[in-house]
Amino acid sequence: MTRVYLVRHGRAAAGWDDDVDPGLDTVGMAQAAALADRLAPLGADAAPALVTSPLRRCQETAAALARRWAVTAVVDATVAEIPSPPGVPMGGRVAWLQAAMAGTWAELGDRYTGYRDGVVTPDSLRRA
Repeated sequence: MTRVYLVRHGRAAAGWDDDVDPGLDTVGMAQAAALADRLAPLGADAAPALVTSPLRRCQETAAALARRWAVTAVVDATVAEIPSPPGVPMGGRVAWLQAAMAGTWAELGDRYTGYRDGVVTPDSLRRA
């Protein structure tokens, strides 16, 4: 049976409303290293697949685990977070995201159809 482990990135150097693509800060780097130590045994028997979002904080988190498992992390945009629309100022991104998550896909409009259709859900995995 295939197992899937989802890992959130370590602490970012800036908030989502301060920087479009921040890397990890020193705490985030330490968190990534601790994660690699904790999950290292999962890669002991076979080289597992490691997939990461294209965002820097995600790639930096995955890099620590990739080194421990001696694998290359595959960057895949389908696991990236929902992008804010053009024209939303940095300071307005959190409010936009909160409103988007409280609403429906239809309320987000056609711009997000491709993103929505690329999201992997338990139902889509069962259909695959």
